[in-house]
Amino acid sequence: MKTVFDGKKAIAIIINGEYPEGSVPHTGLGKGEEALGLLTLNHKKGSTLKRHQHKPTKRTTSILQECFIVISGKIKIKLYSDKQIFIRSVTLTSGEALLTLSGGHEFKILEDTKILELKNGPYKEDKLFF
Repeated sequence: MKTVFDGKKAIAIIINGEYPEGSVPHTGLGKGEEALGLLTLNHKKGSTLKRHQHKPTKRTTSILQECFIVISGKIKIKLYSDKQIFIRSVTLTSGEALLTLSGGHEFKILEDTKILELKNGPYKEDKLFF
C-alpha cells in the first residue's frame, strides 16, 4: 500500500495487493476521522475473527470518499488536490484499488474494464466538474 500526499495531506491510498499480517487499519488509525475506513485482513487458515456487530451510531461527515476496485482491465487515474491542482497519475490493473480521501480525480480507461465503486452515503449528486 502506498499513500499519495498533497504536501502533508493524504489524498489517496493505492491498494496494490500488499497486505500486512493481521487486521491492520490504514485510515483513521483509531482516531476515526475518515468517512470511509480501510482495513486489511490477512489471517492464516483456521484463524477466527471474533463474532460481532456494529451498534447504531450517528456519524456525520461533510466529505465523500470513494474506493475504486479494478475487477478486470486497466485504468489510469489522475489525482488532484482540493484546489484542483494535478498531483500525480496512478495506473491500476485487475485486483488493485484506490481509496480517495480528498481532492479530485479523472479516469482514463486503458483496456475494457470493470470497476467496483464504494462510497460513503447516502449518495447525493454533488459533482463539480473542472
